[in-house]
Amino acid sequence: VVAAGGGAGIFRISSSNPWNWSVDSDWIMTNEPSTQTGNQTFTYTVAANITPESRTATITVTSGDIVCAYRVLQAAGDPEETLVINPPSRSISAERTTGRFTVLSEGEWTWTSDAVWLTSPEATSQTGNQLFNYIATPNTTPEDRIASITVTSGDTNRTHTVIQEGLAGSLTLRPAGNNLEAEGGTGSFYITSNITWTWSSNALWLTSNASTSQSGNQTITYSVAANTSTQARTATITISAADLTRTHTVSQSARTLTVSPTTSSIAATGGNGAFTVSSNTAWNWSDNAAWLTSNEATTQSGNQTFSYSVARNTSTQARTATITLTAGGLARSHIVTQAAAEITLTVRPTTRRIPATGGNDTFTVSSNTNWNWSSNVPWLTSNESTTQSGNQTFSYSVAANTSTQSRTATITIA
Repeated sequence: VVAAGGGAGIFRISSSNPWNWSVDSDWIMTNEPSTQTGNQTFTYTVAANITPESRTATITVTSGDIVCAYRVLQAAGDPEETLVINPPSRSISAERTTGRFTVLSEGEWTWTSDAVWLTSPEATSQTGNQLFNYIATPNTTPEDRIASITVTSGDTNRTHTVIQEGLAGSLTLRPAGNNLEAEGGTGSFYITSNITWTWSSNALWLTSNASTSQSGNQTITYSVAANTSTQARTATITISAADLTRTHTVSQSARTLTVSPTTSSIAATGGNGAFTVSSNTAWNWSDNAAWLTSNEATTQSGNQTFSYSVARNTSTQARTATITLTAGGLARSHIVTQAAAEITLTVRPTTRRIPATGGNDTFTVSSNTNWNWSSNVPWLTSNESTTQSGNQTFSYSVAANTSTQSRTATITIA
């Protein structure tokens, strides 16, 4: 129900489909698009009724086979009315807008506005019929707002209502994504908006100290924890403002660690070796043998050439050692195999002359392995262990020769 002087009205349309509207009277006015979709707030204005009869108009909303009617009943006017405003209301856009209405009066009148954003260059006090101009400053909020200009003549007041749309929300985000290495780190993006917005993250490893709710243009800085897994991962920061949503996607590499080559062979004489480490994170190394050493820092990061030294192998057995690299849950190995030393076995001197009376003597055995000894005659004996190892002084005894013939015997080291 609207008074005879006219006014503005609002009703809510709830729909999940497109819809159209129509009105059956020219004294109902609106700036609404004729075709709309979904839930909307419908605003309209009603002109002053200067007739002595009340009147009814219908706004019809149609969506497919569904028809809904919204009826407006306006009270009868007074033919002897001395102050009329037409139209009594107007809907305007969010931008800076000028508007006007007609004042019909037989005497003096004044005007006032109830909002600082609704002003007029017109004189405060005027007389008779006038075309009244006003200015609405831009609405920088997303909410609709309403203000009125009241015209007063004596004891009579008439109102022109201005309904200004809220600013269409804008929300942009740049860049839309970022890629970080497994070690983690920080990143940022810039938000441009004319409304209030909130942010949220969908992963515990993607965080920010920024206020959850902010307004306008802002830079959001965030932190990414180290990725200790062998799988790459992705998370999203979502910015929401009214019906607008924007996302910033963060992709983080998996932890990687490779060595090449994975094995090497070193001569018995020893020497130096090297292998290449390829990684996107920090790593440590260790080895399991005293004869395999390196001057490299225990903790390193990224791609490196790893150098090591192998001591001489004096044994007759080949040997193996491992350099192990670890990075979080990753472990990689470089295996070093060293050849055995060649077997050596010498005796000095290789011959002896012993008098017929017999006696004791020695010779030196030089070897890098185990060896056995044997004598080929019973008169050449030794108390030495049959099996020995390495360098030794070998003692033996020769019995007296009671014959008239010289004789020869051999101690064999094998």
